[in-house]
Amino acid sequence: MRKLILILTLILSSCYSSQEIISKTYKLNEDITFELKKYEEYTNDSGYIRSEDAIYVQIKLILNNKSAKKQTVDFKNYFLINERNEKIPLWKAQYKIEPMQTEKTIAVVEPYSKESVYIKFVAPKNSKNTHLVTEAETIKLEFGETKSKVF
Repeated sequence: MRKLILILTLILSSCYSSQEIISKTYKLNEDITFELKKYEEYTNDSGYIRSEDAIYVQIKLILNNKSAKKQTVDFKNYFLINERNEKIPLWKAQYKIEPMQTEKTIAVVEPYSKESVYIKFVAPKNSKNTHLVTEAETIKLEFGETKSKVF
């Protein structure tokens, strides 16, 4: 019985929805471009979210460094905007395997290379996120089909 309860708890605590983002290439600066690849919402992220009214949002970006120098990208001024025009600040950016409690906003891209980066937010549960605001522009989030959904 305990095993059954444990299995059900693990399944229910890892519910998520993953959607394809219809994207083009955006210019961050003269040397860095990026594409939005995936949008995911999680109802629980291993206890990080302490509120029943919040969800964990993760957006996958592909950064492309076209220069001969190592580039550093800081995501601290990135945020989501929902349909109620509320600004949702960045929680953290993750681009390599790192300790669970690490909260940082910087990613480093080697010369002439691409790097996958996950930018993460904690957003209100019952709202639709419509835009991603970067330092360079405001991007309307256009979604394709839902790739996977577990509820």
